[in-house]
Amino acid sequence: MEPVFIFLGVQSDGVTYQLDTASRDRLRAVPGARPVDRVFIAYDTKGEYERQHGPFDHQAVQLLTGLSMERLAELGGVELYDPRSQTSITLPAQSAA
Repeated sequence: MEPVFIFLGVQSDGVTYQLDTASRDRLRAVPGARPVDRVFIAYDTKGEYERQHGPFDHQAVQLLTGLSMERLAELGGVELYDPRSQTSITLPAQSAA
């Protein structure tokens, strides 16, 4: 099964997490899911974001989808993609924090 794809948009004052259209449409068919288009997490400095990035990822993904990380793992997992740096990471089901 394909992972849920989420785009990251890192700015000087925060980061936007945005569901890929196909992932959002797929999640709409999942009982209990409440997908939204995007979530913005504000921070004071980019250094603050870099220190807190991991915990924000898990929380933002759960806000975007309405599902637990464990449920998302059952559905194929979560892939975060930063188009600016052209990097992607597979988000683990459990936060390191």
